[in-house]
Amino acid sequence: MSVTIKQIALRAGLSVPTVSRVLNHDAGLFRPETREKVQRAARELGYRPNSYRMVLRTKRFNAIGLLCGDAPGCRLGDEGFRALVVELHGRNQHLVVGLSPDASASLADDETATPKMLREWSVDGILIPCSTDPPAALLDLIQRNHIPAIWLRCRRAADCVYLDEAAGVRTAIERLIRMGHRKIIFANLAGAHCPELYAGYRAAMEGAGLVPQPLAPAPVAPANQLSFLTHWLRSQRDRGDLPTAAFSVDANGATAFHSAALTLGLSVPGDLSLLASHDGPVEATGIAITAVRSPEAELCRQGLGALAEKIADSSVDVAPRAVPMLFEEGASLAPPNR
Repeated sequence: MSVTIKQIALRAGLSVPTVSRVLNHDAGLFRPETREKVQRAARELGYRPNSYRMVLRTKRFNAIGLLCGDAPGCRLGDEGFRALVVELHGRNQHLVVGLSPDASASLADDETATPKMLREWSVDGILIPCSTDPPAALLDLIQRNHIPAIWLRCRRAADCVYLDEAAGVRTAIERLIRMGHRKIIFANLAGAHCPELYAGYRAAMEGAGLVPQPLAPAPVAPANQLSFLTHWLRSQRDRGDLPTAAFSVDANGATAFHSAALTLGLSVPGDLSLLASHDGPVEATGIAITAVRSPEAELCRQGLGALAEKIADSSVDVAPRAVPMLFEEGASLAPPNR
């Protein structure tokens, strides 16, 4: 049975209005001894605040929604999710998680395809991880209903916090060039959508007067990438055109490059320097592969800051925020030995 304000007032020997105001965020108006009487009585009786009443009074749920999808770029990693929970805990807020509809869902015709947090007011605002253009139906629903929302990773004209991938990759490739590398491969074996990564690579190569050399075949499944790269590297070596460095857009490609190099008797980083883009260190090969990585924790903190602005006034466009990529030092880079 829930404890009432009246019961706490009787236990504390104070009036109901006084107890109500102390428990409902007006405690600073009262003397410390009065606050202590109320809080002690509330603890002794096992009182817990009624969130429903607080919502009615403040018009706020004190909750943030996280709308995740099935695609890798549409969900958070462990680092980002933990940072989000810790940050909200510090703000005395909680997190509500929902499943984002896929691009083919008809939100107007099928209510079951629409997440509850978009159909009903149950959160104050929503964070949406999305590395590609969001579904038009989802955008329309958010705009029509004036739902405060911030997009994470997706670079848009407003209301977004995105990773400055182009700048991060350009800086990393320029480091390889300063080390003496001239034949640097951009490997996108899985066919990922990563225009910003390639833009950074291309800018660095062309800025140094070098020719970009993308290796982007028809998508190769992770299980087949080792055999594909072994064959490709062998053919390049036989022609006397072996690259001295490779940048992989993901960890699978980087580890496949490492294994293929060892299969052919090549050393890493002596014969082939490796660089990857990943959410964290790439260490599955027994060597730490140097990576340009996503600062997931900072992405989420910046997202919450932008969302607070949007919640304050959902009609105002929040300026885009760029989060710099991190350079994760490993042991896979060295000057070319030929």
